[in-house]
Amino acid sequence: MLSTYIMSDIHGCYDAFLSMLSAVRFSGSDMLIAAGDYIDRGKQSYEMLQWIAQCPPNVRLLRGNHEEEFAAYVDLMLLLDRREHLGTDFSSNADATALYESTQYFIKHGKMAASCFDLYGTIGALLQQNHVTLYDLCRWSAIIRQMPYYMKLTVGGRMYIVVHAGYTETLSDIGGRFDCLERFYLYAREESCQFGGVRHGTIIAGHTPTIIEEEYDVLVYHVIQNDTYLGTMLTLLFVSDQPGEWEQDRAYVKARNPLTYVINLDHETQSEFGSVKVETHAGVMVRTL
Repeated sequence: MLSTYIMSDIHGCYDAFLSMLSAVRFSGSDMLIAAGDYIDRGKQSYEMLQWIAQCPPNVRLLRGNHEEEFAAYVDLMLLLDRREHLGTDFSSNADATALYESTQYFIKHGKMAASCFDLYGTIGALLQQNHVTLYDLCRWSAIIRQMPYYMKLTVGGRMYIVVHAGYTETLSDIGGRFDCLERFYLYAREESCQFGGVRHGTIIAGHTPTIIEEEYDVLVYHVIQNDTYLGTMLTLLFVSDQPGEWEQDRAYVKARNPLTYVINLDHETQSEFGSVKVETHAGVMVRTL
C-alpha cells in the first residue's frame, strides 16, 4: 500500500472526482476512503451511483446523509407500492415513474407521512434522464444500506476515525440534540467540534464546508491537527480550482513543503496561509514544522 486518500462530499461531480484521482495519480496500490455524500446537487449522480456499484476493492465507501436520505426515499416508494397494492413492475421505467409521481402526490396531500421526498430531485432526474427502473433504485439502496457509518484505522501508532459528519462515543453530553449516534455521524456540524472526538485519536470528517473552501474556491483534501504552545492548529492542505496550478501544487507536496492554510482554533486571528514542512509515515501525511 503506497498512500491512503480520503475524499468526502463529491455530490454528483463525477468528472471532477475522476480529475482529482488523476491529479494524485491514484493507483491500485493506493487506498481511497470515501466519506459519503456521493450524490445530489451536481449533475452526475447517475455516474456516481454506477461507480459506487462497481468501485474497485481498494476503495472503502462510508455512508453520508444524502445516501441515507436516498435510501429512505426508495423505502417510501416501496411502502406506497405495498400499501396501495400497485403491483409496480420493477423492470419498467414507466411503472417506476408512475410510482414516484404517486408518492409525491400522497405526501403532498397528507396521505403519507414524510417530512420531505426527493429534496434535490435526484430520483426524478434518474427516472426521466437516465431511464432507471425501480430495480436500479433498490439495488443502489441496498448498497447504501451496507455502507458503514465510520471507519477506524491505526497509522503510525495513532488511531484515526473517518466519518461523514462527526464522531462521538456517547450522546450523554450533547443535551438531546441527536436521538441516536447514527444521526450524529451523518448530520453533526458545529457539534462535531463542540462535543465530538475521541481520546488519543484524530477524527477526519466532511459534511461541513470550511471557511477557506467557501472564500477561496479551493478543495481541502487533508487536515493535520497539532497541539502547540501557540494553540491547537489545523493545517489544511488544499487544491486550487485552477488546473494550471496543479503541477506546482504537486511539486510542493513532493518536496514536502506544501502551501497550506493554518487555522488556530484557540486564536482565530492568527489563522493564515503559509508553507509548512510535512513527512509521510505509513501512508499518512503529518506536519513536522
